[in-house]
Amino acid sequence: MNIFENKKQTFLNVMYEYQYVFEIKKCCGYTEWITVYKDDSLEQLYKNVFIQFKTYNENKIRLFLINQNNEKIELENSNISLREYIRKNPELFQPIYPIPCWIVYQIYLDDGSCHSDHSTETINCNIHNECV
Repeated sequence: MNIFENKKQTFLNVMYEYQYVFEIKKCCGYTEWITVYKDDSLEQLYKNVFIQFKTYNENKIRLFLINQNNEKIELENSNISLREYIRKNPELFQPIYPIPCWIVYQIYLDDGSCHSDHSTETINCNIHNECV
């Protein structure tokens, strides 16, 4: 491995120790990873999503988890730390990739409009009630 690859791997390993990795999923099926420091708040998670997805109105975005019963659970936009929230709600935070992959949690993003293509049956919007 060259110096760059060594530094990159060290960075990724250290980053993973201090940050959670979330796969943000829109109703159209598009996904993107984002990271947030473990001791940051849910409010910071919302800010990071707003910055990364460049949504048009920060106050309109909503983040959801889907529980084991396929019910939407909205993540509150508050100053509760992510670490604390995840510890209190382990049933909502199941890794989406198998071991030995990194732990990545999936969160659904509602940016105010439905992006699902209702002309196909392959995409099912499980964020917007009116689309299901």
